[in-house]
Amino acid sequence: MCANKNIVNYNSSYYYMNCLFMFIEYMDGGCLTEVIYQYMKKIPERIAAYIMREILLGLKMLHEHKQIHRDLKSDNILVGKDGSIKVADFGFAIQLTK
Repeated sequence: MCANKNIVNYNSSYYYMNCLFMFIEYMDGGCLTEVIYQYMKKIPERIAAYIMREILLGLKMLHEHKQIHRDLKSDNILVGKDGSIKVADFGFAIQLTK
């Protein structure tokens, strides 16, 4: 239901020895927090604007499906070395209903 280029893809989950393992799309650039620290907290404005745009496109799709992330932070934004930006970690997300 949430397939979108700005949302990390979920593959599968397994329960093994009282632990839940979730397998999601691999993002080879790590989280946005790591990228910010690599650039010494000085990301050029045009790149920051691109990152924000991609995050907002992901959130727009979620909101169109009446879903709320509720834990948006740089640790939950994943970056690909190809420049892709994806929202991840839906542990606190909720589905709004009537």
